[in-house]
Amino acid sequence: MTQLTNDTLGSVLFELTWESDAARHTDRFVAQKINLWRDLLPGEVHSGIDGLHPGEEFCCRISVLPPKPSLIREHRLRDFHPERQQLPGLRPREGRFYPQGLLDNVLGVHPSNLRPFRVLETKDDSFVADRNHPMTCRDFALRLEVLEVRDKVAEMGGSCQEWMDQVLDGPGLQARRAGGAATDFWDGTPLTRPNEDPDEAFHRMARLVPHIDSMARQRLQTLHGQLLRPGMDVLDLMAGWQSHLPENLKLNSCTGLGMNQEEMDANPDITSGIVQDLNEQSTLPFADGSFDAVLCCLSVEYLVRPAEVMREAARVLRPGGVLCLSVSNRWHAPKVTNLWIQLHEFERLGFLSELILGTEAFRNLQTLSERGWSRPFDERDRYYPVLQNADPLYAAWAELA
Repeated sequence: MTQLTNDTLGSVLFELTWESDAARHTDRFVAQKINLWRDLLPGEVHSGIDGLHPGEEFCCRISVLPPKPSLIREHRLRDFHPERQQLPGLRPREGRFYPQGLLDNVLGVHPSNLRPFRVLETKDDSFVADRNHPMTCRDFALRLEVLEVRDKVAEMGGSCQEWMDQVLDGPGLQARRAGGAATDFWDGTPLTRPNEDPDEAFHRMARLVPHIDSMARQRLQTLHGQLLRPGMDVLDLMAGWQSHLPENLKLNSCTGLGMNQEEMDANPDITSGIVQDLNEQSTLPFADGSFDAVLCCLSVEYLVRPAEVMREAARVLRPGGVLCLSVSNRWHAPKVTNLWIQLHEFERLGFLSELILGTEAFRNLQTLSERGWSRPFDERDRYYPVLQNADPLYAAWAELA
């Protein structure tokens, strides 16, 4: 049977598209083994995908989640306990999200509660916290595509899945507050890391290992294929041995700037490589307007002066050129910044957005999240088959104004 019905199981792609004050957002989530007989979906969605074949779609619009005023209140600073997440000394910052479990004196909220709340305002000894869902007051278009349908051998009962809860677990955290006020991620001083030894020593040995699994890499290549055109001059910042460009894209040039020449020599798309530590020297060795696109793949989390590097990226771009930053949830632990470790995965996407917006040089900011894709077999992937889902992918990009 090839239809999605009560008697089959299906893999379904959920795609949310929505807008905030500063950006347009796309969030994709692949739900594996949807069981229409027992799983929970909004009535319109359930009836809309019932009977669909692989490749067929259902689209609708979800109206806004109404806010609950009772979930917005002022808290004393002494009611904020970052030590519960091993983050002593952390103070609330405007626009940031934190786990609700860090709050005291909130009825029904326990220290283990990881649901996020947003800081709307800070004062000398207090702050205003909003515990409403991050997608509150944001309507969005929802597209569902049936990817695969499988026969159900037997129905054994068991637990049901509330799929929209999973789909909406994260979206909203990447956006600025209503009104477009910037999120206060840090004070602009160099970011700190667990290991402050010189990066040159850490990167002296080539690390020819995948930084994301093959499915996440394929999704990133697909995104780049939508942003790049043949004949472009591309700068790959913090480049490594793997290409994240789509196959058969005929660029004019792809310049790599990274920490290890051997790794860049192994990258099939890099036409010339330059070794430079951006944490020691953030000025790029290129003239103004040298490139049509600047990519920084899976590396922003290592920059200690990321705002300076983004301003340099804007300088070396031609008018209309694109800057694209992409990350996942894997990194080299000793060299990732402490701020990055503190952030929720979707809030990291907000951090990328703020880096781009902070240059005041770009327009048409967009973000993308991809989660839930199946993890393919790969003999080089040490996480397979322990991890069944592909690594998540998060990206933000914009055009030079």
